[in-house]
Amino acid sequence: MKATTYLFVILIAFGAATSCNGNNKAKNQATAAHESAKLDQSSYEILGIKATAAVENYYVLLKSGTTDSASLQGFANKFKKEHCTKCTINLYDDREVENLVTKNSLEGNDYLQVADHFVASLPASLNTIQMYPLQDSKYKELGGKNWKKSPL
Repeated sequence: MKATTYLFVILIAFGAATSCNGNNKAKNQATAAHESAKLDQSSYEILGIKATAAVENYYVLLKSGTTDSASLQGFANKFKKEHCTKCTINLYDDREVENLVTKNSLEGNDYLQVADHFVASLPASLNTIQMYPLQDSKYKELGGKNWKKSPL
């Protein structure tokens, strides 16, 4: 009787372990598939790369039109994983700023133009994107009219 009970307990434990293992295996496969999905190269274009001794700066044109923070965060994380390790990713929504994005300092209308289309940045030192990083007090002083952030 004891041997039968012992065998029954082993079979139940084995069945539970197999069932749990199957669930974990399915979860792991789904997570791996999601994380390994590559960015669609037709959804973006690298406008420029500017490297310093400490970090690479990527200037990326988004072609998808999606500018909500969750989508941009996901894009920036995947981009970083695919293209670089120590880098800052700057995301733009209009090609019209292409010739301005790598300039060291912007003034007047150039500043306003870039600020309106510089939708997000993922600095190398942070894990969270910064939305509309140039829409700041200087933007307000210059008369920027396309404010997309919370009020200052």
